[in-house]
Amino acid sequence: MSLRILDLADNNETQVQRVEFYFKHRYKGFNYRIGKLTEYYKFKDIELVIEDLRSMQPKIQ
Repeated sequence: MSLRILDLADNNETQVQRVEFYFKHRYKGFNYRIGKLTEYYKFKDIELVIEDLRSMQPKIQ
């Protein structure tokens, strides 16, 4: 299953950047390098990750 951060952030650029930063920090232990590519992650249970990201509350500026 693939997960696109854009799907979780309503295509708002600022929200996408925040979700991406949160994701990279929170799940850095699951980062899985493929050659020079570093933006891949490997999870045993992706549903827990999706639930975590969907539970994030929108930030109002």
